[in-house]
Amino acid sequence: MLASVDSGIAQIHQVCREQQHLKLGLVGSAFWGEPQKLFSLFMQAHPTLQIDLKELNPSQQRQQLANSQIDLGICRLQPDEFPEMAHLCLVREPLVLAVASFQALTQRRVIWLREASFLPFISLPLSQSGFARYLSSMMKQAGFSPPVAEIAEPQSQLALVSMGLGVALIPASYATINWPGVSFLKLKDEPTADLFACWQPSHLTPNVRLFLDFALQQNMTAA
Repeated sequence: MLASVDSGIAQIHQVCREQQHLKLGLVGSAFWGEPQKLFSLFMQAHPTLQIDLKELNPSQQRQQLANSQIDLGICRLQPDEFPEMAHLCLVREPLVLAVASFQALTQRRVIWLREASFLPFISLPLSQSGFARYLSSMMKQAGFSPPVAEIAEPQSQLALVSMGLGVALIPASYATINWPGVSFLKLKDEPTADLFACWQPSHLTPNVRLFLDFALQQNMTAA
């Protein structure tokens, strides 16, 4: 009898802890710029909600969502990715071109993407990143297919850019950080690197809904 009561109390405590938690998996670029502002405002609006943040790439997010290790994934999705997940666009973020500060292109602050076609591009692995494939298709639509060096981490991309080994298309949030030897050019094409929230439809918890409703309200206010 007592064991049964103890078990019931433990289950109640577990439910209460889960009700006060929101477990988020985020790509690294979501920690800066406009995405960071959204998360900061949400935390200020809900100070009693414990939010656990984990930096995860999209593949890791997909796996942990499937295993219910996180409640919500935050990443840059393309329409053909994560078909089993529900998703919501959180931030429409511009893409910028990262170039070495000594490159001649830095004499201009805004260019067309095709004006960089003579330079090699540094990209995330095409086989592992839907976002990288999206950028590749964007360059083809602009009329060119440059040589591409594939690098696993965005920070490594920028390190190679600073050495003049190529240029990179990256979300504008990266430009909010001072990267030595790197300049960021706006693009007249106005391409975007949209940031999405994704979740399992069967795991739409009250706290996930709370965050999604807040993000929708912020988008309406910004508009």
